[in-house]
Amino acid sequence: MEKAIIIYDSLFEGTIRLAKLLGAVLTSTYDVLRVDIKDVNLDKLEDFDLIILGSSPREDEGSDDFVRFYNSLAEVDIDLSKKRGAAFCPINKNGPTFCESVDILEEELKDMGMKVGVKGFKFDGDDEALIAKFEEWISGL
Repeated sequence: MEKAIIIYDSLFEGTIRLAKLLGAVLTSTYDVLRVDIKDVNLDKLEDFDLIILGSSPREDEGSDDFVRFYNSLAEVDIDLSKKRGAAFCPINKNGPTFCESVDILEEELKDMGMKVGVKGFKFDGDDEALIAKFEEWISGL
């Protein structure tokens, strides 16, 4: 079975919720590990086939951890060019930004050499609708 890692920013409750639900949906196809961005072991990333990043819905909340993560990747000798990547965030329509962090993360995944086969996942809604949308989204991974 392929392995997937969901790396998420735990600053925002909605991101944690999406990470948990996405993990549950992915378990039918992948061996899944969910990990807070602060606890990622970069040396183990090569063990995963699919790397999914979950960010805060606001660019100004929590993005420092992803900047540190991205910069740290440049310091380690790992090859992610054969990996698949994707990004998600919960929508916060009341915030000053609208999940712009997902667009940034997608570009960073591509810069790392990963194949990004789906557009970033941006969603706000009940869990039942979310699970259906996740199932549709992951079919493109």
